Amino acid sequence: MKKLLNFIILLFALNFSYSQRETIFHDFTLDDFAGVKYKFSSFFDSGKVVMLSFWASWCEPCLKELVELKDIYDKYYELGLRIITVNIDTRNNLIKAKRFALQNKLKYIMLYDVYGEVKKLYGIESIPQLFIFDDKKQLRYHHTGFKDIEIIENEIKEIISQTK
Repeated sequence: MKKLLNFIILLFALNFSYSQRETIFHDFTLDDFAGVKYKFSSFFDSGKVVMLSFWASWCEPCLKELVELKDIYDKYYELGLRIITVNIDTRNNLIKAKRFALQNKLKYIMLYDVYGEVKKLYGIESIPQLFIFDDKKQLRYHHTGFKDIEIIENEIKEIISQTK
């Protein structure tokens, strides 16, 4: 019985440590709302910190986070922060998503995952979901659900200070 219990604990520990490493950099190419293609890896110049955020127009916490990220983008862009968002709306909601971006004057790159391929690649099951990668494409921060913008800003400051 004790051996069985130890075996179960070991399996759980291995599974937990694997799931912690599961979310790694995956490259992809998507169009923005104007039809311009972007390759995700092209944003990783020397010293750049890249935030990847998944959202949809029907998700209120997503919309709130996107608006709050505006100030962070303006504040840290010159220090190397790049924000890339991936909209996972259906084609029917694409106009609503475009309108939201325009009305809120969001300046960062907003891509559209037409077929849900990138959503699947990153294992997105709930949104908002945010990833921050350093200039070496190493995942440095990840969260699901709305977080206080100060927590996100502190992570960005820390990662930027370590990449300079």
